[in-house]
Amino acid sequence: MNILATYHPTDKDYGSMKIDEPKTPYNYSDCESEGDEVAEGLHHAGSGSVKSIGSGTDSDDDETHLTPEQIAHKREFEKKRKMHYNEGAALKAMKAQLEDEDME
Repeated sequence: MNILATYHPTDKDYGSMKIDEPKTPYNYSDCESEGDEVAEGLHHAGSGSVKSIGSGTDSDDDETHLTPEQIAHKREFEKKRKMHYNEGAALKAMKAQLEDEDME
């Protein structure tokens, strides 16, 4: 009898607590022309010319304001970068070298 009293007291109401929270603010649009504005904006965006972010020849343009030492350093860096990222050719060369050693 004691167990029933502790698990289900008569004066306790489990799970029916009311939580008072404000409603989530949402701005309802009464303007019906908003859809027309969006459609017009999409039409103009699709028909306009696309500007290129990078042209690929920026390295020549950037060298105009650099000193000769900076230009030499930049070209040396680009050469080293190309050699570093040319891993496919390096792997093929190593594979060919290993095959030559195995044949001997």
